[in-house]
Amino acid sequence: MKPRHKIDFNILLRRFMILFTGVVAVVVLVACASNGVPAPASAPAPVPTPIPQPTGFTVSNLRIPTLDESSAKGVEIHVTVMNNGAGEGTYTAELEFDGIVVQTQNVTLAGGASRDVTFAIDIIKSGSHVVTIGPLTGKLVWPGWN
Repeated sequence: MKPRHKIDFNILLRRFMILFTGVVAVVVLVACASNGVPAPASAPAPVPTPIPQPTGFTVSNLRIPTLDESSAKGVEIHVTVMNNGAGEGTYTAELEFDGIVVQTQNVTLAGGASRDVTFAIDIIKSGSHVVTIGPLTGKLVWPGWN
């Protein structure tokens, strides 16, 4: 008499489930394609991350007025800021008066754009003063009032 082989029902059940799952997936895909319905997506497509464009700023054309005794204490100092880069960016223009930052302005420019920036200050004491904006330095002389 031949020995009987034992049937492992767990292995048999797993093989059936794998086979059944594959058949169901094929049936769903065929049914969707035949009805004009798009097949379900397996995973969403990745969203591309925009590459930031470089910026580079140039400060030029520092304009300091010439004052005399009849000039008021209020003075406007002008400079031109240009974005040499391809992308939009913000430059912080700092006005230094005698080595002390007295005002700042944030200048947002598109790539390739430029803009004049104006600083309005009141001069407190007469004499010669050093004015600096970015890499540019000039002299402001105010003789004071008579």
